[in-house]
Amino acid sequence: MTIDRETGLAFWAEPYLEGWRIMVWSPLHRLTAKSHSGSILSGRLAKLIAASFFAMILSICQRSPAQQATPTTQPGGGIPTLDDLFAMLDKNHDGVISKDEATGVYARRFPRWDVRGRGYVTRQDVHDFRVSHGIDDNGQRIAPGGRAAATPVILKEPADWRFETFPMPPGFAPDVKLKGSEEARFSPGMYDTTSPYYFTYAIAITAEGSLSWGPAELKDFLEEYFRGLSTGRAKRTGAQPDVSQMIATVAPRAGAEGTNRLSAQMVFIDSFTDGRKVTLNVETQLIDRPEAKQSVIIFLISPSATDSPAWKDLREVGKKAASGLR
Repeated sequence: MTIDRETGLAFWAEPYLEGWRIMVWSPLHRLTAKSHSGSILSGRLAKLIAASFFAMILSICQRSPAQQATPTTQPGGGIPTLDDLFAMLDKNHDGVISKDEATGVYARRFPRWDVRGRGYVTRQDVHDFRVSHGIDDNGQRIAPGGRAAATPVILKEPADWRFETFPMPPGFAPDVKLKGSEEARFSPGMYDTTSPYYFTYAIAITAEGSLSWGPAELKDFLEEYFRGLSTGRAKRTGAQPDVSQMIATVAPRAGAEGTNRLSAQMVFIDSFTDGRKVTLNVETQLIDRPEAKQSVIIFLISPSATDSPAWKDLREVGKKAASGLR
């Protein structure tokens, strides 16, 4: 059986289809041809049996990847990481996989990686394909589109705000210096430019160890993260946002208690909607958790005025998340 170790798709069904042709269709075709000379199997019945068998094979081929045998059960074990895939296929070590380098089952996969028809693919191209099929860069199963099948640990509500979780650094911003994981809650109006909750969401990053976190670190994080987010999304449409315009301005939060709270404004080019330039207001809080050898940074983000109902809701989200960590 032939298995695509990357996605677990049903290349393994091909031998069965060939076997069906040899073992079923050809004999039945011969019997059908003899039906007028006294065969006990009528032509109509032979065709009915053949059609039923074909329908069964077709239903197998159309199963979703989750219903098929998964790659982790195959000899050799597991889905290759993105690093392993490039180490295996990028034979001249130029950072891309050419059509000629994609051998074996990956020769069939290559046209679906190379959606722009360039004859080669980058890490981002392969990453995007894998995420769309529910596979992260580490070869782990996630929900299609990049949403990991996880339970909220920090951002437990609001329940009607869509929840997602990602590795940190994320694939679209690999140079982010934080290491750990990210939870996110997106408001119902997240991508509706007419909504007062447009681009309003909360993030909680759980990072390894104790952090030195001040204005310089926040500025660096915001610019790396949001530039990567904008340009990564823009690749789907061929747009080229000007990253030089995406600048963060950071200051201590006015009236905030302690030194672990910062405010910022981040100029962002929204590649998710119509490419508009928008200024995101950002409030952050660092919570050190030495007993767990972790630090948690809660981000509240919205372009709405900071005295708006959207911000009232956001701060309630942040308050509840922080209280659950103390």
